[in-house]
Amino acid sequence: MNEIELLALAAAARKRQQGAQEPSRWDMVRRNVIGGSPEGQETTGERIGTAINEFGQSFFPGVARGAMELAGLPGTIADGMDWLGERVGLMPEGARDQFGNPLSGSSLRGYADTATGGATEFRGDSTAARYGATIGEFAPGAVGAGPRGLLAYGVLPGAASEAAGQATEGTSMEMPARVGAALATSLLGGPLIAPRPSGVRTPGASAEQRATADALRAQGIDPTAGQITNSSILRRMEGTVSPRPEQTAAVTRSAMRSIGSEADRATPATLRAARDQITSAMDDALQGVSIRPAPNLAQSADDVVRQYLIDAPSASVVPRVRAIADEIVDAATNPSANPIDLSTLRTWRSALGRMSQSNDEATRTAAHGLRRVIDEATDEALRSANRADDIARLATSREQYRNYLAVSDASTRAGSEAGVLSPSQLNQAIIRTQGRDAYAVGRGTDLMETSRNAGSMLRPMPTVEAGGVRGMRGLPELSTTGLGAYGGYALSGGNPAGAAIGGLLGYSLPTAGQSLMRSRLMQNVMNNPQFAAGNAARTAPGLLAGN
Repeated sequence: MNEIELLALAAAARKRQQGAQEPSRWDMVRRNVIGGSPEGQETTGERIGTAINEFGQSFFPGVARGAMELAGLPGTIADGMDWLGERVGLMPEGARDQFGNPLSGSSLRGYADTATGGATEFRGDSTAARYGATIGEFAPGAVGAGPRGLLAYGVLPGAASEAAGQATEGTSMEMPARVGAALATSLLGGPLIAPRPSGVRTPGASAEQRATADALRAQGIDPTAGQITNSSILRRMEGTVSPRPEQTAAVTRSAMRSIGSEADRATPATLRAARDQITSAMDDALQGVSIRPAPNLAQSADDVVRQYLIDAPSASVVPRVRAIADEIVDAATNPSANPIDLSTLRTWRSALGRMSQSNDEATRTAAHGLRRVIDEATDEALRSANRADDIARLATSREQYRNYLAVSDASTRAGSEAGVLSPSQLNQAIIRTQGRDAYAVGRGTDLMETSRNAGSMLRPMPTVEAGGVRGMRGLPELSTTGLGAYGGYALSGGNPAGAAIGGLLGYSLPTAGQSLMRSRLMQNVMNNPQFAAGNAARTAPGLLAGN
């Protein structure tokens, strides 16, 4: 055997030896998932499996402890009252221990401990076991809250409490840390994860203010607690002295939806597209219909014009009002006159739409009156033709068109150049285009009610308050900037850079505080404190079971 053959045999032997040492892919899967690593080495899969097993062994006893603390909560409260009685001298010392409530949580756990040989009090020593025990103790407090409630009020508070406890273990802060972490997580978990209850229950708000807030929320517009109660102090703390940008954006989206558009802004392009869609739907509903108004409608049109000529100054009278009324009267009273066709109705609709946006109130009132006459005449024509479906379609299109007139009017006002409508501008546009009388008695479209609610609740605070006192809008920033600069200067030993950093931090403090006040967590607590308190109370069984 020559040298080359010997080298080949050696290489083959090394390859066989290497193959024997390196496990196959199947061996790796088996070791990591099923188990069975060589030489007693624990694989990643085995470690995970061990942790899950330890977690489960501690979790279910923890659930039992939490359930017993929940069931025994009335008795535990009674024991607490006895303890308080001992402290103030109303009960003899040691009476609570002698006459402890047999149905308290601790008593129930004692019975279970005896009956199960200590199984219900098992906790485990590993990290996974300790988390399992604590999460299990908090889980019963979330009963009835659904899957997301279990996560918000059971799993997360339990995990946070155990994490805080392990971080402060052995110190005087361990118990306060466990309690604080559980309470804070339950307050935060509810608004972020679990569904909040319907209906505003803001303390200090009247029934009317709460109903207004509920109506706005139904339209996707979310007022703050300060705006709901109209508290000037709270609104300054929230930074809502004027409507927030996200609120005006929500008002605009609601207004655009009312005209059949999914656009976020009232720009020329989106308004033009909405108008074309509405007018096309109205034309389709009236296709093939000729209108001959009844004599009573002709009389109504004539009455509208007579009142208009009385109310309007002669210099501001619009001849088109008289002309439309004359055409209605002629179609109703002259048998030889042609009935009103779709083309004529389209022309009237455009003319009356422009007049309803006039700056002259008498002209707007006349336009609303003639529009009602025309609507009644077209409905009567459709009923005569047995076209009930078209009547319903036309009613929807009319409402959208009236809303369109208001939205387009508001979009031309100062401050709306970007297509975002302020609540007050939209409200004034509704009054102009749908009629002051209709607004006063609430006889208008759904957008009228939304704009009324938004205009009343989201209006800017007055710059001059009662007594002629002018509000100092920049005073908080000025005060905290000065204090921050002084503190930074003192802490840095007189360094100007420290004063500058402190001043910047002080200047940002009011803004940060306002953001916190507007946060979902704080707003949920202020708008529904009972709900927030109930969420925090859900942690009681878990906190008691941990002692």
